[in-house]
Amino acid sequence: MEIDYFPSHIIKEIKNTWEIWNSPPRLSTNSFTSK
Repeated sequence: MEIDYFPSHIIKEIKNTWEIWNSPPRLSTNSFTSK
């Protein structure tokens, strides 16, 4: 699988979303509440 052609900012968004979905509910709730 080649992802080199993806812009770096898109990869960052995917990683951030992935971390949010994989984080415990408390962490996700806290991060959303802080914003």
